[in-house]
Amino acid sequence: MATTPDVFEDWMPGDPAYTAEKVARNFRAIRGEFARLFATGGRDAIVEIVQDKRALVFKTSAGAALTGVTLPLAAVTPKGERVVGRRYDEGDLFRVEGSSYVVKKDDYVATEDFAADAAGNWFTLHAAKGDDAEIYLGEYVPGQAYARRSLVYVGDINQGGVMGVSFWRAFQDIPADGPEPGEFPWGRISAEPAIPAKPSLLPISLLGAIPGGGAVLWHATLGLAGQLPAALAGSAFRLLTATTSELVLTLRKKGNGGVTPTGSPVATITFPAGGTVGALAVTAAGGLVSLIPGDTLVLTGPAAADATAADLAASLAYSQT
Repeated sequence: MATTPDVFEDWMPGDPAYTAEKVARNFRAIRGEFARLFATGGRDAIVEIVQDKRALVFKTSAGAALTGVTLPLAAVTPKGERVVGRRYDEGDLFRVEGSSYVVKKDDYVATEDFAADAAGNWFTLHAAKGDDAEIYLGEYVPGQAYARRSLVYVGDINQGGVMGVSFWRAFQDIPADGPEPGEFPWGRISAEPAIPAKPSLLPISLLGAIPGGGAVLWHATLGLAGQLPAALAGSAFRLLTATTSELVLTLRKKGNGGVTPTGSPVATITFPAGGTVGALAVTAAGGLVSLIPGDTLVLTGPAAADATAADLAASLAYSQT
């Protein structure tokens, strides 16, 4: 015959009168609780914490289990745009049409029906897309309609860098025959410094034989910021008297206050054996040489002098910004 456990049962008004058996069970249950408490020295204590996801259970030395404690959601885990068929866990963050949502339960598999998934309480809104979110559409195209918040740029891009590019935002819907950037409701957002289409030319001239030993052939200190174009585009180096062997000149940049006497190499000018026209190459990282006021450009000769090379004439292209 099964034994009824000794569990305390409180009597409430309207309940039937306790039987002697129920009274005895209540006394035994109370006595058992006192025994467990006395076993801990008169003070119960938490001896174990069990975590199941975000739920915590505190277990005491007297055998009690305290529940109802839930940890706050930890930092979210960004997962990018929502992908149908992908499995997500609690705390994963995905985007839908510019808004972000955080998953509330493990094992959420995104379906085609976003609304149904939301109704299933799988996720909650984390951050709604604001009215000011921009829609980047690239280069402005005349004769095309643009919606409010469209962001476009106007200008040219070439190998030497950005030339007068500016960014514009539409502050209201603009029809295909509407105004172009520069007129309302387009607003200018930012602009890059313009690089002149025709860079300045720094003249270089050296009469007589080209010395060796890495001698300084020419130098110039710059007063304006700028850059040397990729591959020294627009520059030209010539010898009036051809070389006997290959001849390499080195263009260096010495920063304002730099301690290296001739600076660091940034480009080379190579004359082939028997040649008079130099081949230009930028050796600096990225293929562009940026310059700030006070920088000095230094042209140095070869390690060993050539038997015949002489009379250098050149123009070095330099774009001011």
